[in-house]
Amino acid sequence: MQTQGNAAMADDVSHALSALLVEAQKSLQRNPSTAERCIGRAVDILARAAKAKEAPAGLIPDSLPPWRMKRVRELVQNRLDEELTCGDLAQAAGLSPSRFGRAFKTSLGLSPHQYLMRARIERAKMLMLTSVDGLSDIALACGLADQSHFSRLFSRLENETPATWRRRQTLEGALR
Repeated sequence: MQTQGNAAMADDVSHALSALLVEAQKSLQRNPSTAERCIGRAVDILARAAKAKEAPAGLIPDSLPPWRMKRVRELVQNRLDEELTCGDLAQAAGLSPSRFGRAFKTSLGLSPHQYLMRARIERAKMLMLTSVDGLSDIALACGLADQSHFSRLFSRLENETPATWRRRQTLEGALR
């Protein structure tokens, strides 16, 4: 029987794998080396998950236990519009920043910063779909410095600009 904490950890791992594989697929034609790195990270996550099945108590050695990950996830969701540092996340988990960073990366295959940036972009996507706010307002609501920072980050992660993504989503929604 899987506990609620283990289910949340599995959801985080699943989300990380999904994001890596989507990024690999998008990068395959443009930048094969990026796609290869993403696939390598996904393989590492799967290998850690396999070790977790062998480990007592269902934890990956040196990973964050579900209750610590839950605290971090809640902090990120509640304060996404604010400046958050690795130190803030480590404090929420009750660990030193260096130990937290290693444990977080072991748990999800992403650095805390990568996780935070992906969470900000996911929130921005939701806001672009549900509001008519301008991109600069959305950037600030997601804790990004400005629209330029938002556009660079979004383009890097999604391979298209926020405005193009929003237009495409709006058009696809209208066609349904």
